[in-house]
Amino acid sequence: MWMIAALIGLAGAAPSPGPDPGPAETGASMAFHDQLAAAKAEINRGNDTEARALLEALARRLDAGERPPTPIAHEALVYLGDLRYVAGEQDGAREAFRTVLLDEPDHVISPYHHTEDVRAFFALVRDQVEAEIARRPPPVPVPVPKPPPVPIYAYAPLGIPQIADGRAPRGVLFGGLQLLFATTSIGTYAITKRANTDPTGPGGHPFNWQPDQVPRRVAALRYGVQWPSTVLFYATWAGSVLEANAEWRKAHRASATVGVTPGGIVVHGRF
Repeated sequence: MWMIAALIGLAGAAPSPGPDPGPAETGASMAFHDQLAAAKAEINRGNDTEARALLEALARRLDAGERPPTPIAHEALVYLGDLRYVAGEQDGAREAFRTVLLDEPDHVISPYHHTEDVRAFFALVRDQVEAEIARRPPPVPVPVPKPPPVPIYAYAPLGIPQIADGRAPRGVLFGGLQLLFATTSIGTYAITKRANTDPTGPGGHPFNWQPDQVPRRVAALRYGVQWPSTVLFYATWAGSVLEANAEWRKAHRASATVGVTPGGIVVHGRF
C-alpha cells in the first residue's frame, strides 16, 4: 500500500503544463513580399481560406505602420478585397479597395487575376472615391509670408552691417578695406590739388616739379591712384551691402513644405 501511495504522490507532484500561448500571427516572421507571394500561391492552389489569413495579416501589418513599397501594399489589399468580395463581405472589400484608391486613384487591377465581378465592384468603389474627392472643399492657398525688411544699418559703410549682425571678422575686413581706399583717395586728391600749381609762380612748386612734369605727374596720381581708390571704396561698400542683405534674407527666409494626405493638406515650415 505504501508503494501505491508513493506513486500517487509522485504523480501529483509532476509539473503541470503552462498556459497555451495561443496561435502565432500568420506569416509574422515572413517578409511582406514573401508573405504576399505565399498568399498568391495559396490562391492559385484554390486555398482561399489560407490565402485570406495571410492577406488579413498583411493588412494588420499595414495598419500597424509597416510601409512596404506602394505597389506591393496595393497588390496585397486588392487581393484581400477580392477574397472578401467573393466571400460576400462587400463592406470589407470596399474598405480594402477604398484604401488603395485614396492613395492611387488611377490604380488598375489585372483582368488576368481578378474576375469580371470583382473588377466591376472595384470600378464602383472608384466612382465612389472620385465623388468623395470631388466633394472636398478646394485647398486653401497657404500664404508664404514675406521676410521682415532689411534693417537700415545694412546699408552703412565701414563694415557696420556685418559687425551689427555679429560677424565681426567679416565686418573688420570690409571696414579696413574701405578705410584704406578712402584714405588713399582723399590723400591723393589733396596731393594732386596742391601739386597742380604753376611752378613759375611766386614761391615755385611745392614739390619742386618742373613745368613739363606737373601735368604728367598730376594725371598719373589722379587716374592711376585717386580714381581707382575711389572706385574700389564704393565697390567694397556695395559688396558689404549686398552681402549683408543676402545674409539677412537667408536668416529670415520663410520655408514651407506641403504634403497631401487622404485627410487633407499638411503644411510644415518656418514662418
